[in-house]
Amino acid sequence: MEKKRISIISLIITILCAVLCAGTHFLFHACGAKEDGGYMLCHWAEVSVKATALVMCLQGIIMTAFRQKKVQAALSLAMIPEAILCMLYPNIIIPMCMMTDMRCHAVMRPCVILISAVMIILLIINVIISIKGKEHVKD
Repeated sequence: MEKKRISIISLIITILCAVLCAGTHFLFHACGAKEDGGYMLCHWAEVSVKATALVMCLQGIIMTAFRQKKVQAALSLAMIPEAILCMLYPNIIIPMCMMTDMRCHAVMRPCVILISAVMIILLIINVIISIKGKEHVKD
């Protein structure tokens, strides 16, 4: 009986997606609500990052569960544009506060860019490994 191994890189990618999703909500979130109860644009950048990271987290769980190399490569390729979107949401796609010392510029944006960049690198490595690696799991 062949022992099935979990791909460590897929697990790390899934954990990073979860950190990005939960982190933008709890740790490195954008500015809070204004006095009138409305939100600034940076809030919507945070929401966009959370939503995209949640989808990526689900894809990461699927990628971790299915160990076939073709599935690993396909899901990794699909997640690369999503990680790029996460990088671009704060201040590129969705403008943020004009003051650069606000929380969205000082905390949220650098954390999102750093985690997304690491994810992109790991996803590219996973694609290369999956394409060049031998299939170990029998269908």
